[in-house]
Amino acid sequence: MQTDLSEGAVALLRHRLATRDNRVTAANKDAYRELVRAGIMFAVSGFATGPEASFRFSDDGWAWVNGPASPFASKPESAAPGR
Repeated sequence: MQTDLSEGAVALLRHRLATRDNRVTAANKDAYRELVRAGIMFAVSGFATGPEASFRFSDDGWAWVNGPASPFASKPESAAPGR
């Protein structure tokens, strides 16, 4: 899985994870397409809404986002410094 993402794709992921806002607009569609190419998400089309109407996390993408090596995973609190 590709994880060297553009700033726009990373910003979209951060926004989506923080707000659960999954709207697809002309402004963010390229970033979503980059996430598809990286294997993190996949496009969903609908009869009434057309192609690329929404994007969902792939199983591998969701595992990466929540994994210990991900820049998006919450890090455990460390012990107090100096102790």
